[in-house]
Amino acid sequence: MLDKFLPHLCLKMTHMIWDVLTQIDALTRDAPLGQLEYGTNDSSKGKKVIIKYSAPNTAKSFQVGHLRRTIIGAFLENLYKTCGREHLFYIYITINKDAASDHTVNASASSWFKRMEDEDEDALKN
Repeated sequence: MLDKFLPHLCLKMTHMIWDVLTQIDALTRDAPLGQLEYGTNDSSKGKKVIIKYSAPNTAKSFQVGHLRRTIIGAFLENLYKTCGREHLFYIYITINKDAASDHTVNASASSWFKRMEDEDEDALKN
């Protein structure tokens, strides 16, 4: 149907939703070798990222804000993984573990993280 030279389209949402969900299912569950295909790419392959999750204070009550930060951190980790980035979460855990017994570790780690934030090439290579 035309109205002043503009076409009018009618879509049945249930059919469109079914088609999209079927495509997502086919590109995930039915993918060869079980490799995910839907929503993945190699745009960040070889790059590294550090995601700091929340670390609630065990001496205080757990609040919704802690859960929110944890969910956002997990989402970002999954997003970066599907784009090929390497997550350096375990390095962060190791640094915190070492810092518990050696107080100079915090200063050294802070210096390295600052250098990485400032895009220092030597710090980013390691």
